[in-house]
Amino acid sequence: MNTFLSKISRLSSIQEVLFISTRGELLFLNSKNDSNKSDDNVSTWNAIIDSLNSPIEAEFFFEKGGYYLHYTDIGYVVVGMNGFSSLKNIKSACANLQAKLSDPTICIKVLLTMLDEADDTLKPQLVTALFPFANNNISEKLLVLLGKEAEFDPAIRSKLLVNIFQILGQCGSPSAQHALKKLLKEHSSSRIALENEARYAAQVALAQLDLEISPESKTAHPRKEVLSKNVQTDRAPSVNPPSPSENGYAAQVPKGQRILDLLNQSTKGEAIALVLEQIEICAGKKQFDMAEQLREWLIEIDSSSLREIIRAAEIIEEEKKASISDEQLGIWRKLVSTLSTEDYSSLYHSMIHKQYNNGEIVVQQGEYISTLFFVNSGRVQLYSANQEGEYALKVVEAGEIFGAETFFDISIWTMSAKSLGADLSLLTWDRLLKLKEGNPALQTKLMGFCSQFKLTNVAFNKASTTRRKFERIKVSGKVAVSLLTKAGDASQLGLKGTLMDISKGGLAFSLRFSKKKNAIALLQRNLKVTVRTVFSNESLQRNGVVKAVKCHDYVGNHYTIHMKFDEELSNEEVYQATSRK
Repeated sequence: MNTFLSKISRLSSIQEVLFISTRGELLFLNSKNDSNKSDDNVSTWNAIIDSLNSPIEAEFFFEKGGYYLHYTDIGYVVVGMNGFSSLKNIKSACANLQAKLSDPTICIKVLLTMLDEADDTLKPQLVTALFPFANNNISEKLLVLLGKEAEFDPAIRSKLLVNIFQILGQCGSPSAQHALKKLLKEHSSSRIALENEARYAAQVALAQLDLEISPESKTAHPRKEVLSKNVQTDRAPSVNPPSPSENGYAAQVPKGQRILDLLNQSTKGEAIALVLEQIEICAGKKQFDMAEQLREWLIEIDSSSLREIIRAAEIIEEEKKASISDEQLGIWRKLVSTLSTEDYSSLYHSMIHKQYNNGEIVVQQGEYISTLFFVNSGRVQLYSANQEGEYALKVVEAGEIFGAETFFDISIWTMSAKSLGADLSLLTWDRLLKLKEGNPALQTKLMGFCSQFKLTNVAFNKASTTRRKFERIKVSGKVAVSLLTKAGDASQLGLKGTLMDISKGGLAFSLRFSKKKNAIALLQRNLKVTVRTVFSNESLQRNGVVKAVKCHDYVGNHYTIHMKFDEELSNEEVYQATSRK
């Protein structure tokens, strides 16, 4: 959902996008007007919605723009525009969204994803939005969130805890009952002390669960119940056999077999203590991937051991932060303030750090390298080259990032990067996706930060035009596309796109993909295209290779495919297609 709303926000005509829950609380806000106050905005829209008796959709037109409002089973999408070029697409996209969210299962999935991606300030409202859908699945997700309680922003901690407890009380989950009992028993600990309001909410939730859950359910740990189904009736082992994932962890982490033996001997407390000890040792040695694996195992061993799970996260995060120098934090202070110190620490330790000598090529024009480059010290020269020579584009210095155009879009490098003596940190796309699993909002924040480093200067614009060997001529038409095998045979599965422009050396056309990864898969692939323009009944056929794939319609998921022909068009073929020689 955040991706859907963010895509709308990026359209040039859009000034503001809000998502307001059915309870009247803000779940998403992206506004290009920094002076807008979200509380005032939400109050105004709640009043408008009430006055219109909760409409399915509504449009508001003003002299310089307008608003579009659309209802879903989770809440209202509100879009502010300074023009109406995208209104038709937005209305269609919102209608499709409404249809999907008529399924409660989809609503739950969407809200849980938004909860994962949201800043702390929005988490209390998103938890409340889950209330109508309270079930065991939501309970398990909220217990994981509760395990991160030590990381909550103090400003919203009490409110978020109260909302979590209220929903847990409605879920009928033995796991929630067990976790709340343990939490209340340990609430006097300074590490997890609860404020009065939160403690009262936890007590109420536990009382509700005690009334709802049968005595049989209370006596059995939920995980043991599941495992016991696989036990033969003529054998009743005193402990549960380890799950396959436990065996997998044991083979990968230090002291893994000893931890597994302790679990088999029903000494869970000793096993947890040993896991914590190994986490501290691995983190102290800067073996953070290993420490994270141990923490994952700890959660699997006992997800209700909140104190130990929280402590494990603190140990890893403290060692990560301690290993980053004050000089490094100073260079990237703006990025740190955008992401948070914890997020920057995770990012830093996911990157490859490399020193490049003066004159060493970092990236060569024409390569496809899905990597983002952070300049820690020194300088890097960006330049473009063609038959006429090299064109200097920009010198990138410490605290700047380059490669964002290729990294976040799908393109070969249209420039080269040469070190002038530089220390760089390299973030690969695979590493970012792995980070995104634990911090879904990281990619969006990083993309926003990188936007300030785009190459929009005059030198780049001039060089860009000279890099094109042939003039691109805008022309409408249809393109039939087939993938080519290594042997050069066309696949049976064909795609149909819309022609955008053509030249002697290649063409650009539009295709729609439901998922970005499918668009990425076309890069560097060999295609066969059959082109028919509005100027001719005759079709042109060419083979070629995809050099770039870029999203040009965030709502409709349309991508522009840039293809280079293996064999150039003749002057007569260009004239046939465009009526121009």
